[in-house]
Amino acid sequence: MPRAFPKFYTMSYLSEMGRMMKPLGGLERRVMEILWVSEGAVPAPDIAAQLPSHAYTTIMTILHRLGKKGYVTRVRVGRSFSYVASESLASFSAKTMHDTLELAHDRAAVLAAFVALGTHEDRAQLSLALEQLSQQQQP
Repeated sequence: MPRAFPKFYTMSYLSEMGRMMKPLGGLERRVMEILWVSEGAVPAPDIAAQLPSHAYTTIMTILHRLGKKGYVTRVRVGRSFSYVASESLASFSAKTMHDTLELAHDRAAVLAAFVALGTHEDRAQLSLALEQLSQQQQP
C-alpha cells in the first residue's frame, strides 16, 4: 500500500534511526529562517521583534519546541540565553529532500523528475557535486 505523501517532513538526528520528525509548522519555519540568516546566536527578544504579530511568550514556546526537536541550541550569553540553528539551511534542506526520497516507491523516477525540474545551472552543480563525491570515494 502506498504511503501518503507528507505535508513537509523534516529530518533530524532521530531519522538516522529510520524515524521522520513531525512537520515544521509555519511559525516554526519562520523562526528557523531568522536563525539561518543570522550571524551567530540570537536573543529571543530579537527574534520576537522580527515577528511583531506574535507575542513574546509564543516565540519562547516555539523556541522551546524547536530545541526539543533538535533544531535549535540554546546558548548562555551573560545572564540570558540566545538561540542558534543546530544545522545549516543547506544541511536541513538536504535531509528534507532525503526524507522525501525515502517515501518514494520508484526512487529513480523521483530523482529524474527532481533533476528535470532544475535549471541548467542546477544540473551543472549536481554534476560537479557527483564528480567531487566520486573522486573523494576513490582510494
